[in-house]
Amino acid sequence: MRVALVNTEAYRGGAARMARHLKRALRDAGVEVCLYHTSDRVVEDTLRGMKRPGSRPLNALLARLGGSMTVWDMGLADELLHLTATADVLHVHNLHGYYLNYRKLLLGWKDRPVVWTWHDQWGAVGRCGIPNPDCDRWLTGCGACPLPEVYPAAWLDWSAAEYRFKSALYGELRNLTIVSPSRWLAKRALIRGFAPERVHVVPNPIPIAQFTPCAKASARDTLGLEKSGALLLFIASDCNDPRKGYPDFEALVEALGVPALVVGKPPRQRSSSSLFHYAGEIRELDRLRYCYAAADLMVMTTVADNYPNVIIEAMACGTPVVSYDVGGIPDQMPEFWQGLVPAGDRAALIARCRELLRDLPALESTSPNFRRHAVENWDPSVVARRYVEIYRQASNQSPAFTHP
Repeated sequence: MRVALVNTEAYRGGAARMARHLKRALRDAGVEVCLYHTSDRVVEDTLRGMKRPGSRPLNALLARLGGSMTVWDMGLADELLHLTATADVLHVHNLHGYYLNYRKLLLGWKDRPVVWTWHDQWGAVGRCGIPNPDCDRWLTGCGACPLPEVYPAAWLDWSAAEYRFKSALYGELRNLTIVSPSRWLAKRALIRGFAPERVHVVPNPIPIAQFTPCAKASARDTLGLEKSGALLLFIASDCNDPRKGYPDFEALVEALGVPALVVGKPPRQRSSSSLFHYAGEIRELDRLRYCYAAADLMVMTTVADNYPNVIIEAMACGTPVVSYDVGGIPDQMPEFWQGLVPAGDRAALIARCRELLRDLPALESTSPNFRRHAVENWDPSVVARRYVEIYRQASNQSPAFTHP
């Protein structure tokens, strides 16, 4: 079997990491695979960079005026069609990102097996990739977009036009299968009009061999943290992103009086309290692993998310997670664990974390169970087997999409 993976990036972002991990696992399973991306122009054995210099800035401007329908990809779709002509399956990931004429690419495969992994809601709605909990306009075709500044940003409201554009495209594709890591997003695909047999839920893989438990004292010593006492962990690419809910985490720490490690771009206004340890952005997996292992509890105060990689990385390191109940996060929680509180409910969050931190030995005893849950669900070999089965099922059937 030959599979062509396509994504905006190969190295930056959750979708890129997922595609790269899947590529390795598929190859280990005997699948001939290549990941096509636009991070660079480097051509390797299983990675092919197809960057078009100047394409991103130009298309960011065009998209702000007319949406992804106006993207000029400088021949990228044509080249992809040529390079993937002998593949058995086209497996696409993020098709937005100012880089690709996705309509041309998908129509070139309209009668052949295409698998599309939705990492966010962009495929289901008219314009935005990031869910807005207060907006359900996509249910009636979008239009009058309430948050035009949300990625991918817009200066003109073309959300309804792009919604219709996508609907028309989906109606032409006879062999399209949608995959989501969460039931929350898969439900949106069903509501959007995709046939149930064409929608699957498959979790994201992580490198289980790299994210592993280690001694808490050793991890804290490496990071220069106190070896005794409770420690909370917050991880986000940017603490200033309002979707990540960092103010709620800060309020939690102050209410409990428990030290906290904050990983990611720090807030513009840092707390003067000695409880906060700002580690900044961390790209080295070994050091990130120490951050997970050092904590007694990782807390997710996100207000809008699909299937955060940081949750499955933390659990792979044996670290318990407490989170707001949003998006696909419930799918990540093991059955033995009560880790969800109502979205935005600070009081419930504080109460649950206080309850768990009262008995640190009991909390630490859950570590092997979290590790086992991670291995059973997110090991790349497990995920790759599920995708191979989906590839095999993909065949000429009745149309995959009907207009709702």
